[in-house]
Amino acid sequence: MSPEDLIRDCIRGDSTAWELLVSHLEQTVWSVAWYYVGSSGGRSAAEDVYQETFLRLLANDYALLRRFDPHLSSLNRYVAIVTRSCALNSLRKRKHEPLSFHPDPLSLVPDSMDADVACNPDDEWEIAGAFSSLSKREQEILTLIYRKQLDCKEVSRELKISEATVRSTKAHALKKLHDFLK
Repeated sequence: MSPEDLIRDCIRGDSTAWELLVSHLEQTVWSVAWYYVGSSGGRSAAEDVYQETFLRLLANDYALLRRFDPHLSSLNRYVAIVTRSCALNSLRKRKHEPLSFHPDPLSLVPDSMDADVACNPDDEWEIAGAFSSLSKREQEILTLIYRKQLDCKEVSRELKISEATVRSTKAHALKKLHDFLK
């Protein structure tokens, strides 16, 4: 069932369609909520934003979902924008500490991301959310470095970008992952 069909069925009052829609959107909503408020407010702040997002989608007889236009953006992108709005409102409502920057982003990850580490399902979900919060370029660079074991010079040749760009993108991506999983 397409997202547009789910929205149509939700508006008609189909609770099963709402459950499917939530299931379809939950990773996007959680990733964006955690990205904006998780590092300063922790899991409970991200959960509040997560819940607020879905409440907004329900509010006023699904007014936000009725405004969704699949010709302008994907549903995930549209809901990510709603989530970001909820997160920014949350940050405005409470005092929060400024983000701290880790001085050495290379120390944030083990030598190999392929290390066999036992994770419970919640950890795996959080890690997947963290990785999905990275840009496509950041994901690609980390995958080439840690999965394919390429060095920065090899990555720069493969992607046809400078070595300095690879190093800075890697450092920025690792910092984002660290903040997301903190």
